[in-house]
Amino acid sequence: MTAPRACHAAWVLAPGVRRVEDGRVLIGGSPTTLTRLSATGSQVLDAALGGGEVSSAEEPATVKLLARLERSGLLIATPPPPSAAAVRGLLDQLTVVVPVHNDATGLNVLLASFLEAERELGMVGPQGRLSTRCVLVDDGSDAPGDVSVVARRFGAEVIRRRRSGGPGAARTTGLEVVGTPLVAFLDADVSVTPGWLAGVAGHFSERSGAAVPAIVAPRVSVWPGGAPGAVSNGVIEVYERHHSPLDLGVIGGAIAPGARLAYAPSAAWVARVGAIRVVGGFDPDLRYGEDVDLIWRLVEAGLTARYEPRSVVYHRTRPTARAWAEQRVRYGTSAAPLAVRHPGSLAPVAVSPWSLIAWLAVGLGHPGVGVALGAGSTAALARRLKVANPGSEALRLAGRGNLLAGPQLARGLIRPWWPITLALALRSPRWRRLAFGAVAATVGRALMQGRHRSPVAGNGDVARSDRPQRPQWVRRARSVGFVASLAVADDVAYSAGVWWGVALELRHRPRTAHLAVGALLPRVGGTGDGALERLRSARKRGETR
Repeated sequence: MTAPRACHAAWVLAPGVRRVEDGRVLIGGSPTTLTRLSATGSQVLDAALGGGEVSSAEEPATVKLLARLERSGLLIATPPPPSAAAVRGLLDQLTVVVPVHNDATGLNVLLASFLEAERELGMVGPQGRLSTRCVLVDDGSDAPGDVSVVARRFGAEVIRRRRSGGPGAARTTGLEVVGTPLVAFLDADVSVTPGWLAGVAGHFSERSGAAVPAIVAPRVSVWPGGAPGAVSNGVIEVYERHHSPLDLGVIGGAIAPGARLAYAPSAAWVARVGAIRVVGGFDPDLRYGEDVDLIWRLVEAGLTARYEPRSVVYHRTRPTARAWAEQRVRYGTSAAPLAVRHPGSLAPVAVSPWSLIAWLAVGLGHPGVGVALGAGSTAALARRLKVANPGSEALRLAGRGNLLAGPQLARGLIRPWWPITLALALRSPRWRRLAFGAVAATVGRALMQGRHRSPVAGNGDVARSDRPQRPQWVRRARSVGFVASLAVADDVAYSAGVWWGVALELRHRPRTAHLAVGALLPRVGGTGDGALERLRSARKRGETR
């Protein structure tokens, strides 16, 4: 008989989640849901949130309950940092796989940082080289000898692909020779920090009390002060420090389609090899978006992927504005293929009919009608909610949903619908006002994301201590101008990629054209009481306890 093991994970409620009715009902999550617990389930949650021990062997249903709440975006698992010995034990079970294409310089920086992280743990390989097995997959580099030189310097292995198939295909090639239970996928343009594995290791401990994830993704942050030996663009670096699509922020949690954390970049992952192989690994037909596709297939298979911001790696930004824009366009081209593989998950806008009609009325110059429709959706939800204060909760749920739909629709006019918006704005004064509002919403969103830190701070190319300092208001105006311009350019470039990707799908795979256009079409569903409908679905599946 298996001995009982205690739950040592630190559990916290996700941002915005509330417990009402003496803790028996949780409201929030991503997407918003209403979950009712039994008395026993409420006690389990109390113990988990209070740091108490829960015996998962005697009560396996408790771990299942916590896992369901985590997948719903209601809970966040944050296992305590393990000891140095535990991290060394993790490295003994891990193989590093690095896809590289024409970037021997970045590869050298990455492996040097990994070697330094090992030395911090007291691990030193033969002749001062890496002690962890490292497989470099040269994805058709023009100068393969440069990769071999770096490999010899650090004691890494090299597998050469004659033709470049993209990072996903290269990772799959490397995965084929992995014999350890864990693999770390690291791109050549990242660098690990000395303690990066400490935040990851706790998630793979069977004593964590949480479901052992298939993937743990650390935070991918921009190099502070610029990457070593890299050409830097000060303006791009300033913007990326606050708005990089690779940096998912300081709040961790489970990753799932349509959730607050809908993806995690495979620039840095630690994963269970068996789980990756069960779902078939990376899709070789996807040059971009392969990481999103793999995580979503894992989630569909009932497995868990987590984002862990306590673990940090650094990523090199693109050196020029052109390279930066090309990167965004390429990201956009992945939307249509992903929409084909995961129908309904790539809609740029997801709103209820109530919210759509209400904001359409506001946009057409009838704000009173919009307010009335918003009030109607609140009243409809209040009549159907079975909670202690249905009116108050309906106002929170429907009101918040209606309010958040506005900025979402406004951004959709730029990302990805800007070609349509531009064409209409050239013909109609009303559409010109809507287009201006959409641009203002895009800029405002970008400024709000970076409001806690000055976008200029710490960037040597913009403000150096040995240069005469401009007045603060001038520096602030410049930074706002940078953010505003790049925020709009960001959305326009990504959207151009979306349209191009859809066009390619229509041309080469016409049979799935109806799915590909899902990357451009809004998802309109629900009746304003989606939380109630999700609660009923959960009850039918037996997920409440």
